[in-house]
Amino acid sequence: MTNTNLSAIAASLTLLLLGFTGGSAMAQNKPIPPLLNELQLGAQVAVPPAPPAGALPSAPGTAPPPPTGTVPPPPPPPPGGPGAVPSPPPPPGGPAAPAPPPRAERNLPLAFLHNGPRAVEAARAARPMLTAGKVWSRRAPGGERQLKAAILYQGMAVGVLEFSPLDGTLLPVGYHPRIYSPVAPPALERVKREVAGIVSRLEVLDGAEFRAPEASWVVPLAEGGMIVSHLKIYYDGVHVIPDFPANQEMQLGTLP
Repeated sequence: MTNTNLSAIAASLTLLLLGFTGGSAMAQNKPIPPLLNELQLGAQVAVPPAPPAGALPSAPGTAPPPPTGTVPPPPPPPPGGPGAVPSPPPPPGGPAAPAPPPRAERNLPLAFLHNGPRAVEAARAARPMLTAGKVWSRRAPGGERQLKAAILYQGMAVGVLEFSPLDGTLLPVGYHPRIYSPVAPPALERVKREVAGIVSRLEVLDGAEFRAPEASWVVPLAEGGMIVSHLKIYYDGVHVIPDFPANQEMQLGTLP
């Protein structure tokens, strides 16, 4: 074998090794969607405080701040809200009074609409790190028995799976059977046995719903052709939002 062939083989091995090392480094450096905790969420949606005394004057066209030591009057109540003055009834035979306007939600820059696909990608990046959490039972406000399991991400519940208290069948979102008897022991054992496999098979669907009160994208999670839970991504399309009610339920709920 000539020196030229040996040099070519050595160069090929070097390129192959560099490609493998670079690919491994890229896989290890793949960004993980951060978890947004409750304090960060509150800080991002909170209204900024008023400027301290001695600050720069207000911009032209805006009302000046109240003098130091005075309490500004409270804002008027929203139409139809508590404390609001009811509108006079319409005259007989006249047109009906207009309905009060809906509550104004937090305004976001329209550029956030482009974050929908980004939120789906963040959910897909987080999916391999979803794990099964605690299984618990509770009584719903109507008295029916519910059997649930948490979906965890970085130790926090980010979603919930619901099961039939009779036999442990996984239920789709929106279906709540009216079962008032205690959870059957075989149903509980089935859920404990199968929940980890269910979480590992969850599929992130290609689309997201936006919920204004929470300023978040809601990405559906499916299993067996059914939407069984959701993953919430903040409106920036980056941060995973914990399911705070689920975390509270998980702490207060009891095993059947």
